[in-house]
This record gives sequence, C-alpha cells and structure tokens, in this order.
Amino acid sequence: MSDALVAALEKQEEIGGEVAVQGSLTALVQTHALSIMQQPKPDFSGIDNEEIRKYQGTVQGALNNSAENAGHYLWTVQPESIALLSRVENYFVTLGALSESLKDEQDPEALVQTLRYLREQAGEFTDQTRKVASSTDRMVSAFSGDKREFTECAAKINALVGGESGILGDLRRDLENVNSKITAATIGAGVSGAAILGGVACIVIGCCTSIFTGGTSLAVAIGGGVLLLGGIGGGIGSGIALANLYDEKKNLLVKQERLESGVKLLTACSAGLADLGTQAGGVATALQNTTNSWTFLKESLNSAADNIEKAGRTESDFLRKTFLRAIDRSLPRNLEQLRNTRKALIGMETVSQPDTHTGDLIRFQLQKPPRLAR
Repeated sequence: MSDALVAALEKQEEIGGEVAVQGSLTALVQTHALSIMQQPKPDFSGIDNEEIRKYQGTVQGALNNSAENAGHYLWTVQPESIALLSRVENYFVTLGALSESLKDEQDPEALVQTLRYLREQAGEFTDQTRKVASSTDRMVSAFSGDKREFTECAAKINALVGGESGILGDLRRDLENVNSKITAATIGAGVSGAAILGGVACIVIGCCTSIFTGGTSLAVAIGGGVLLLGGIGGGIGSGIALANLYDEKKNLLVKQERLESGVKLLTACSAGLADLGTQAGGVATALQNTTNSWTFLKESLNSAADNIEKAGRTESDFLRKTFLRAIDRSLPRNLEQLRNTRKALIGMETVSQPDTHTGDLIRFQLQKPPRLAR
C-alpha cells in the first residue's frame, strides 16, 4: 500500500534536480542569444563583385531575423523559464512547512489533505511546464530557420565566386565540431548534472575571429559567447580548455584561404546558430521530461492519498512517518539546487567586447579574483 507514496516521494526528489538542471541549461542558450545581439552588420559595398553586393540586403535581413528571435528568447521565453524555477522553489518551501505541520498530527486525514494539495500543485506545474516547453520548441524551429538561411546564402555566394562546395562543407562541419567540444567542456565544468552549484556564472561575449570583407574588418560575434562558472573545482582548468577551443575555431577560419571572406562569415554565423538551436533543443527536451515527471507525480500522489484513506490508523501513521523521513532527507538538497541555480541566473555578470577574440577574453577573466555568490 505504500508503493504509490514511495514512488511519489522518489519522483518529487528527482523533479527538484530536473528543474535546477533545466534552469541551468537556459544559461547556455542565453549566452548564444546574446552573441547574436552583438553581431555587427556586414557592409558589402566595397566588394568588387556586383552579384555579391546584391546579397547585402539578404544577409542583413537574415541577421535582423536572428536578432529578433534571439531577443524574443531573452525577453520572453527565458524569463518564463526562470519564473517557473522560482515557483518550483516555492513548492519545495511549502512542502517543508507542510511536513513540519504533520510531525505531531495523528489524524490520517491531515496527510490525505496534504497529498491532495500537492497533487493539485503538481497538476498546475504540469500545465505551466508544458507551456514553457512549447515556447522553447518554437524557438528551436526559429533558430533552425535562421541557421538554414545563413547556410543557403553562404552556398549561393560560394557558387558565384566559383568556390569549392566540398571545402565549404568541410569548414561548416569543422566549426560545428568545435562548437560541440565547447559545449561538452562547459557542461563538464558543471552546467548540467550538478547544475550551477556553489558558485556564480559569467557570460563572456567576444568574437570567433575578424574577417576582412568589403574593405573593412568585421568581427564574427555569433558563436563567440561562452559561459564561465565560478566557485567550482577545476574552474581554471576548464576555462583554459575553453579558451584553447576558441583559438581552434579562430584558426579554422583564418587558415581557410580558399573561400571568399563573405562565405566564411556566413558559414561561421551558420555554425553558431546551429549550436544555439542545439542548446535550445536541450532545454526543450529537459522541460518535456519535467512535464512528464509532474504528470507522474500527480498520479502517484492521488493514488497515495486514496490508499491512506482506505488504510487503518496504524498503517496510516507508518506512511506519515515514511513521508516525513523522505522529506527531511531530500528537501535540503532540492532547495540548495534550486536556490543556487536561481541566484546564479539572476546574478549573472555579462562581459561584452565583441571586437575582442573570445579566447583572449576568457584568459583575461581567469586572471580576475573569483566573485562570491550573491
């Protein structure tokens, strides 16, 4: 008869960690979105090839669309996600208060009422999380469309100048491969799994490289953002590894001399947008998983309440004590995860120097004394 209650308690503990991780992953998307907002517009007026000059409006339109989508994420979708994290934190605070009230309560009906209240809360969180997941899914589609637009434009300009499509494809794959390594290094530093625990986060927006096009040097800011974590073991080592990876990305673009500069610019932007879509997809998946968890919790709490109503006083008292022991054990950890993640997201410092290479900015930040979490 205690199976439903045990299942509910286990799932409830898991949800605390899931929501903290989901909140942390939004910081990765925020980093990429901010880099888009910092991207300077290219000027093709100095390019001799008239056919390429005609693409200036297309390229600037693509950048405008990307910036609009990034802004919508930053100003609408991410705040929804952070607000959801805060509401879940309040759920666990309330859970602690309810468990305290049950410690000296002998009436089985009190536990039943508590479980039914938590069931209603779980139902509301199912709906709220599903809504944020849907908003994030739409952003994934928008970012994918932006990436496709840059990729197609790069291919067309490359064809105009007689560039080799194989070399272009290789560059795109190499850039996306480095971006995957950067994500893995960031997550390995503590963004996923352990969420942003015990420290603060800093977003650094630099540039992947500068490309000489149309008679001027243009910084490639898209894909030049990185999330640095403070207050965690190995922070310096992971920061150096990230700086080296941005050096690798820069070298890929600088050393590739067989592609027209505008093509390299668009390909770098395309790779950055592909990575943004991947990170947003990770958030959407995490949100969907949490939606499923809330649904399971709601059903388990309902079954547990029904079972306790049917149980005798002795068994009900045993279940009450089981409930209290589980909350006493798991609640501090859940609250720590949620609070630290929320504080890190709200207290995030942003260093934006889009004309400076990201690797150099990372090294400069690593020389600073670590900030204390707020």
